Amino acid sequence: MNENRKGYLIHETSDDHYCLCKILNEYNSEEEAEKDLIDLLTHHKTEKQILKEYSKKEVY
Repeated sequence: MNENRKGYLIHETSDDHYCLCKILNEYNSEEEAEKDLIDLLTHHKTEKQILKEYSKKEVY
């Protein structure tokens, strides 16, 4: 278990603008990721909870 796992990526948007994005978790499907995003936006989960789930996953 790695509680200090961190990940970031650069996302290119339209018109040559860029966003620096923090990885909260990795998912096996888009549906799983969307569920956690909805839970996050509706305050049913916190970033801390999602990061904790991520830290318990195997490193591939």
